[in-house]
Amino acid sequence: MKHKKLWIFVWVLGAVIFAEMFFYYFIRTEKIDVFGKKTKQERQIKGTVWGISDLDRTAEVKDFGSLWTRVELHWNDVKQNSWQGFIDKINALDSQKIIVTVFSDSRADTVCPTDFQGFSCPPLTQEKYQEFLRGALDKSGQKVKFWQIEDRVFDKNGRWKGNQEQYATLLSSARKTIKSASKDNAIILAGIALGNIDVKNANNAPFKEIENGIDYIFQKSKNDFDIVDLHLFSGLSSVAERVEWLQNKMKAKIFLKPIWSLEMSGPDLTFSEYSEDIQAQEVAKRFLIGFEAGLEKILYYHWQDKEGAKIDPLQATVGLLKISGAPKPAYTAFKIFVQNLSGFNYLKRLDLGEGVFGYQISFSKNSVKKPLFVFWSESEFALTLPLEIKDNAQAIDYLGNKVAITDGKITIDSQPIYVLVK
Repeated sequence: MKHKKLWIFVWVLGAVIFAEMFFYYFIRTEKIDVFGKKTKQERQIKGTVWGISDLDRTAEVKDFGSLWTRVELHWNDVKQNSWQGFIDKINALDSQKIIVTVFSDSRADTVCPTDFQGFSCPPLTQEKYQEFLRGALDKSGQKVKFWQIEDRVFDKNGRWKGNQEQYATLLSSARKTIKSASKDNAIILAGIALGNIDVKNANNAPFKEIENGIDYIFQKSKNDFDIVDLHLFSGLSSVAERVEWLQNKMKAKIFLKPIWSLEMSGPDLTFSEYSEDIQAQEVAKRFLIGFEAGLEKILYYHWQDKEGAKIDPLQATVGLLKISGAPKPAYTAFKIFVQNLSGFNYLKRLDLGEGVFGYQISFSKNSVKKPLFVFWSESEFALTLPLEIKDNAQAIDYLGNKVAITDGKITIDSQPIYVLVK
């Protein structure tokens, strides 16, 4: 009798374990869609896909694990001082994945007037520029595989003071030098910044100038870069529109390359309301909407607020830390996002009705992590959890505070909610 009871217990336990494994497997493989029909195909995510732009040292972000970050390399700094500052920065970020943005801004070696402080210009000779790049490759000690050539060359407010033909020449020189050091090195095109332009309806002179510049480089230099960088500070609804617009630009020139965003955050107070809490609420939203749209890497802009006469509104407001170094709510929101989604492999947008956003996040079959969900809504919405997970679910908000689940329901509003399956 005792043996019979034992076998019954073992059978029941085995059935429960099998049912749970069966259920989570089919969530991940889309055989079960617990919240409704998907609006797009599930997107597979590979490797580390997020970071923080302009970090100073690894020790600052020990709570976030491995991240991408971007380091600026100014030719003028090297000429005026030495390579030591660049070497120290690379060494301080030893465990991070580093992108170096290179600026041709040496007053002695470019066509820029001496009063053009902070701007980049075409070099006097390509040989001098290539010598500078070889020095950067050597001093980085093979720790850097991703090199961005200039930033914002397509809009008048950017740093580049040459024309598009001169940038194409610079890009070609950079590609030859950087690829000759290692075929594994990748070239990132200068960042594309569109401000508050509506790409679906724009027909003004500034937008046409940006479009014409992009069209020229995409036609002439498409073999000289590997990745495209799109800056995203505008409203959340514009993210997918801009990614699609840029993809269509590439397709028109018969190629398609990965799109990263090395600068994404918000809101930008130059054309929308800003507060520290809105900034924090948008952290998860921007990353998830960006990944859904097709971005392969996203760097949050930026680490710490800055002050000074030449500081623009973005530099002054959208840091994760205040000027004093104190964490802002966005720091906590970023930490919660990374901790919960670290290592995820699959992302799927759920169809929950107009104005309601839901994402199913899944991990590889070898991961110990179970699927989780992230929700928010443009207006208050009562979300009923499916029977399959309601008894094993717990919820937290974007800052990590516990959210009540009452009778299998959660109230969703503009604040992102994480539903974790225990």
